[in-house]
Amino acid sequence: MIKVIIFDLDGVLVNTKNIHFEALNNALKKNNIDEISYEEHLKIYDGLPTKEKLKLISRKFKFSNKKKLKIQSDKNKITSKILNKNIKYRKSIQKLFVSLSKKYKIVVATNAIRNTLNICLKKLKIDKYVNFKVCNENVINPKPNPEIYFKTFIKYG
Repeated sequence: MIKVIIFDLDGVLVNTKNIHFEALNNALKKNNIDEISYEEHLKIYDGLPTKEKLKLISRKFKFSNKKKLKIQSDKNKITSKILNKNIKYRKSIQKLFVSLSKKYKIVVATNAIRNTLNICLKKLKIDKYVNFKVCNENVINPKPNPEIYFKTFIKYG
């Protein structure tokens, strides 16, 4: 018997690949670090949490942990602004969540940070239909590691 339906955020409910690419490059540029190409983004960084992206980029450009934290903070602020501007309400998604929430618990599990998750759910007008949210701040190991799903199974198992 199905009790819970788990949705990913990016690539399922919203498409933020270009938003994350733009925000990361804006944050790098703001901190005097060379931008990455879109090809490089797709090949190396796409889908990774910002922390992981910055670990890789800092090896390449040799910058400090302090600078890494500054870039991450800038990237998060820029991402929030772009998300608030670009994520649009989609009636079809809201209708789906309204319908599913009558029979099932709904979970959103994402490698995104909590703020990104909350902005997207609010802009889509589905936050009140989500019973449980798991983001990369709730786990030690981001996806593809299954830890994010184990948290759901423990809660609703």
